[in-house]
Amino acid sequence: MFKKKIIILNLPKQILTKEIQKQLVYLSNFINPDILLIIHKNVKENISNNVWFNIFQLKGTIIYCNSLIKQKTNIWINNKIYDSKINIHKNAKELLLKLYSGNILFLYNTINMLMLIWPKRLITIEKIKPFINNSTLFTPEEWIDSMLIGDLNKSIKILNNLFIQNYNQIVLIRSLQYNLITILMIQRKIFPNIYDILKMRKTSKSRYLTLIYFSRCENIEKINKSITLLTKIEINIKKKYETSIWNQLKILSCIISKKN
Repeated sequence: MFKKKIIILNLPKQILTKEIQKQLVYLSNFINPDILLIIHKNVKENISNNVWFNIFQLKGTIIYCNSLIKQKTNIWINNKIYDSKINIHKNAKELLLKLYSGNILFLYNTINMLMLIWPKRLITIEKIKPFINNSTLFTPEEWIDSMLIGDLNKSIKILNNLFIQNYNQIVLIRSLQYNLITILMIQRKIFPNIYDILKMRKTSKSRYLTLIYFSRCENIEKINKSITLLTKIEINIKKKYETSIWNQLKILSCIISKKN
């Protein structure tokens, strides 16, 4: 009865009718500290002046999850710099805004790192450029795509970055396994339409061409060999042979990146 609950509310794309707003006011009667209410705002109108929204605000804490526009990001970074008590040059701050304006979490972590490295010194653009280049965060998909297009140097660079991040090795392996199996499904033509396979496997549209190209250029034996090696790497992870895992992933990068 007193368990915490999550309520997801999708507002309609049209305007909010009086009946809908009446139901929202009714819903506000049940808001309490044990309920997390997630509202997907599809309507263009401003909802902050509505009665139901004001009631929600009185009963809990409103957290806006929308991407910040440039002006608000600038306000956020100024407040963060002030709270962190760091001395950063205007050009250096503008570079951070230019590179990471859509990634508040990375901005937050970067400023915290700058605070530790240069707590009482002026942080110039010359100082942070090498820092930013060395702190770029990569994803498993970027590592996988670099291998699939045959860019070995980039795949090793990304793998080294993931190692520094202490990225979960099992997540890396599962991601690569999933992609290789998707490629096998394309090669074996389990559906006549390749795009139906990619949709079924929930592949990002931006990666369609990469997977299709690899499936047409590489043979099944190479993919099976890679999947077998992945299985061995996973066994080693479970046996806690930590030091050799990343080297084995580099060997795997070489195998997949090498063109037939």
